[in-house]
Amino acid sequence: MIRLVNFLLLVKKLTNYNKKDIDIGKTPLEIYKICSCLRETFCLSYAIRKENNLFLYFQNEGVLIKFEGNRLKYLGPDERSQALLLRKAIDKINLVNSSDIEKWRKSTPGIYIRNFSNNESFIKYFKSFPSFNPIFLINDNDVEKVNSYLTVNEFETLNTISDFFYIIPAYNIIIEDSNFFQLFKELKDIKFLTLSKINSIEDKFLYVNFRLDLLKKQD
Repeated sequence: MIRLVNFLLLVKKLTNYNKKDIDIGKTPLEIYKICSCLRETFCLSYAIRKENNLFLYFQNEGVLIKFEGNRLKYLGPDERSQALLLRKAIDKINLVNSSDIEKWRKSTPGIYIRNFSNNESFIKYFKSFPSFNPIFLINDNDVEKVNSYLTVNEFETLNTISDFFYIIPAYNIIIEDSNFFQLFKELKDIKFLTLSKINSIEDKFLYVNFRLDLLKKQD
């Protein structure tokens, strides 16, 4: 049975870099972290996880980049190939015409980019997503703060972990942008969960895929 999983990685802003930075080993830390998430989402020893999709949303720029596992090509397990594919997608941001706002544009096979006029239109897009069953993963050190007005449960309380849309912030959205976090709080049927002691964003991707692999072995 195919267990489709979507990941949404929330990134505060785009970090500028070029091919030369990658070639001389000066990959910006923010890009390195994104590449680590790409690797943990898709890369197996000799294959790609075709059942996974990853969405990157750069909040300040209102840019969404989609990686579709079943169509993805040219993504290797190495940081260089990942960073260069991401760079190609980012380069298309400034090529958009006003008439093409909020329309998907292809970068390379399996990678698409879309602009949004504001965070509200971005949230509206996901609310209309056919299989949008959202889970927001909160850092363990934020649980006590969020528990004062929301119920945060442990990840292990889920009966199943497939067919969900996992929302993972790459920055402390609760402290740095509470207004944006409020938009997620208002989503219907959203669950707020924590992975105890797992605060590294790439490790969250790794753990969800680990649990999925266990489910596959049980089928």
